[in-house]
Amino acid sequence: MQLFRFGLETYINDISGYGAKLYGGRWNNVGNAMLYTACSPSLCMLEFICNASGIAKTVQTSLLTLKLDSKVKLEQLTINEMPENWQDVPAPDVLKRIGDSWLKGNTSVGIKVPSAVMPIEFNVLINPLHKDFSKLTIENIVKMDIDKRIIK
Repeated sequence: MQLFRFGLETYINDISGYGAKLYGGRWNNVGNAMLYTACSPSLCMLEFICNASGIAKTVQTSLLTLKLDSKVKLEQLTINEMPENWQDVPAPDVLKRIGDSWLKGNTSVGIKVPSAVMPIEFNVLINPLHKDFSKLTIENIVKMDIDKRIIK
């Protein structure tokens, strides 16, 4: 299975989940490492643009392609399992509790969750402390700028 990350060129090859550990995210509280990925390159770029707080206009960006061994099983949350306000910005704290609980349970290396910006597509949250994390490898990194029409 291929997974994708879009981000700052400087940090694109860091798949440790350290950034999410430092700053938290929609699905994790500060102090819990989590790697945010998407199932498509366009979704990960869209997620980056939505969360980049204006810096997208001034930075060098890249697309990271990851490969997860096909034998590795992922968990999945569907839209029907999400709380009513799951797409709110800022994200409701219940999502952080769900993500932190999943990390603590250590039941799988990844969990597919609906994207708040494109609910028919999925992000995959990765637990860098899971035993199967070593089955996630960097396949490719490509420098890729965001089209200026998107970030006017």
